[in-house]
Amino acid sequence: MQILRMVLVLAVVGYAGYLAWPFVSPLLEGADPAAAVTRAFAEAGAEGVTPALLWIGAVVLYLIAAALLGAGNPRAVVAYFLGFMADAVLRLALERSRGAPDVAARSEAALVEGGP
Repeated sequence: MQILRMVLVLAVVGYAGYLAWPFVSPLLEGADPAAAVTRAFAEAGAEGVTPALLWIGAVVLYLIAAALLGAGNPRAVVAYFLGFMADAVLRLALERSRGAPDVAARSEAALVEGGP
């Protein structure tokens, strides 16, 4: 059971690292921290403060979940779920800011094209 828990902790930390990589990589190269974070948000299409807070919040919540899971605390599930929700809302916000059409418009277009 201990090995499974450690594998899960490594998986959660790895995903948090993947999520934070656009911010971490410029910092490792010695770039200005403020410019690196601003550039990472601009490249991802995040406009405004809300996506930035969601992005940072998701990473922090995943790391908290990993720490709680490593300690064997059952509250890790709550932290992981909150991190997952922040990640899902972030992805939806980024998709909308890129100008992607919404699902209703796509499904309506598909019905019109493939009509009876």
